[in-house]
Amino acid sequence: MKNSYLLLLMAIILSCNSRQDKNTAHDSTLIQTNYPKDSMLGRGTFLDDKELEYIKTRDRQVEYFQKHSDPKVGFEKLEKQHKDSLLELERLMKDIMKDSRVADGQNNLLVLYNDMGFDILDGLYGIHDSMGLFGITKNLFFYYFMDNKINQLDQLTLTDFDKILNSAFASDAHITPLTTIRLPSENNVQAYGIVTYEAQDIGPFSPDEIYVFVANDKYVYMASRKLDVKLDEVKACRHIWDSLIAKPGADDNMEDYAQDKYCECCQQGYQNEPQFDNIKKEMETMVQHILH
Repeated sequence: MKNSYLLLLMAIILSCNSRQDKNTAHDSTLIQTNYPKDSMLGRGTFLDDKELEYIKTRDRQVEYFQKHSDPKVGFEKLEKQHKDSLLELERLMKDIMKDSRVADGQNNLLVLYNDMGFDILDGLYGIHDSMGLFGITKNLFFYYFMDNKINQLDQLTLTDFDKILNSAFASDAHITPLTTIRLPSENNVQAYGIVTYEAQDIGPFSPDEIYVFVANDKYVYMASRKLDVKLDEVKACRHIWDSLIAKPGADDNMEDYAQDKYCECCQQGYQNEPQFDNIKKEMETMVQHILH
């Protein structure tokens, strides 16, 4: 489960009123700790000055809260600092993203405590054209996924999108991509559509949500939309799952293996289903809403 402390987190930052009160003024409670001058050497050298300043500010804030927080005592004394720090990061991110489609969005980060699920992808999030829309610069996207070795956008896989979507969208359940497809796009734009389900366990669930991933020269966007009606399971793929799980002595390792084989089947299986043509058209419309 991606964000196992989500309920506790909501209680701590309740005063933020669902992703922060955007009009709260910054004050002297913001953290002013020093940042080592050489700590970014060899990493993130492709970031511009504003992006680098954002990363430095975020990392020193995370470090501060990690040192000064004690879950056994509670976080009440740090709540105002925590809120002001998130607002400061939002201000910096909005300056970076001022020419993007999410310039008026909200901070995608909900928490800066490492031990409470901090690992969400930096960026801005908002609602546009009935879609949940996330945006980040391409530089910051690649910086975030350096350790996952996602350094190109031309051949993203289901495994890549599992990491990407679960990093960008905060949830108390796991987003499982079942099939992805390249979508028609303009020159110098990479666009993908992804069919997913969200659940707290692995297994054959019916897809109920679609995502699109769109990258141009400067920005990376991801948008989500719930399906009006869940897609039917692909029977051949469900058979693969059932047959593997039914083997004598099946354990957690077998469940993981069955899940991998199930998703491999779904990658092509759903694209062969008659209803997929309509899903693809909806994805293409979502891409156009982002680009224009």
